[in-house]
Amino acid sequence: MKIGTLEIVVIVIVALFVIGPDNLPSYAKKFGEVLKSLRVATADLSKDVQENIVEPLNEAQRPCLHRLTIIIR
Repeated sequence: MKIGTLEIVVIVIVALFVIGPDNLPSYAKKFGEVLKSLRVATADLSKDVQENIVEPLNEAQRPCLHRLTIIIR
């Protein structure tokens, strides 16, 4: 999902009305920290899935695929 310039402008304007101009920098900082931690968590989850699910599954499939290629030849 990509956010365009217009959407960002609308979000900032709404945030100014809801949060207020004095509190906006602190909320923006907190939002940035949350976004960073979310990216790190997503990367860690992706790495864990790759190491614990995809790679073992590929290793388990190799003997079957080898036998299948022998049968097909």
